[in-house]
Amino acid sequence: MDYTPKLREILPAATLFSDVRFSDDLTIAAEHVGDDSHIHSCCEIYLNLSGDVSFLVESNVYPVEPGDVIITKPNEFHHCIYHSDSVHAHYCLWLAADHPLLPLLSFFYDRKNGEMNRISMRPADKQQLAAAFETLWQAKRSGSLGEARGLSAVFAVLDILQTHRFDTGEAQKLPRDLLAIVSFLDTHYSGDCSMAELERRFFTSRSTLNRRFRTHLNTSPAKYVETRRLAAAKMMLEQGASVQETCAACGFSDYSHFIALFKRKFGTTPFQYAKTYR
Repeated sequence: MDYTPKLREILPAATLFSDVRFSDDLTIAAEHVGDDSHIHSCCEIYLNLSGDVSFLVESNVYPVEPGDVIITKPNEFHHCIYHSDSVHAHYCLWLAADHPLLPLLSFFYDRKNGEMNRISMRPADKQQLAAAFETLWQAKRSGSLGEARGLSAVFAVLDILQTHRFDTGEAQKLPRDLLAIVSFLDTHYSGDCSMAELERRFFTSRSTLNRRFRTHLNTSPAKYVETRRLAAAKMMLEQGASVQETCAACGFSDYSHFIALFKRKFGTTPFQYAKTYR
């Protein structure tokens, strides 16, 4: 199942929800080959402190250095790509998307999916941001996330990122042949994206397809299509589409399989998920 942040109220009248996590585990790259992408219903801020990693957001791969930030908005699928065994130290902050403080989150929404996700800044600003995250993390550990200390840290993080919202880094360029395949999947995910169709259309073999996706995107063609379809399905359900309509429009040929896959990924059925938005 996809990791789902447990959001909590940290301002009166449920005006802002947040959760924060810190990790500094030794990461074995081989254990994360083919990891599923995350598809959240909230805004995520990832701050890298160390680790030999890149970040996939939609179809773009961003190189990541210590102090770099990756931002993702609701249903913008993403996952970390591990290049070698290393200590991957990082913070993650999640903010709900539906609250009156939306203007503070404009840097999430004033861009297209998969673009301007990486924010990089000067060393002094990186240190300031890391200090704000550490304050926020310590506030959570002490149970004071909703008190002045935690709230000031949240606003400090948002203020720094709003200031540097245009200090964005370019994504890595995918090999031309792989970019053509990914572009096709991004626009034709609701149709025939089978391995046989990709082999026929792009004059390549199944083993080459799997190797190219694994090497550059840390996933498989099938998983990539599945993630693209699930992200689209969440958005359709949120916008009021029926489960049957969503299943057909997003390229799922088997209704029962769609329901089982959605529940395994998000912990709830499509019908139950849609009810929360009615």
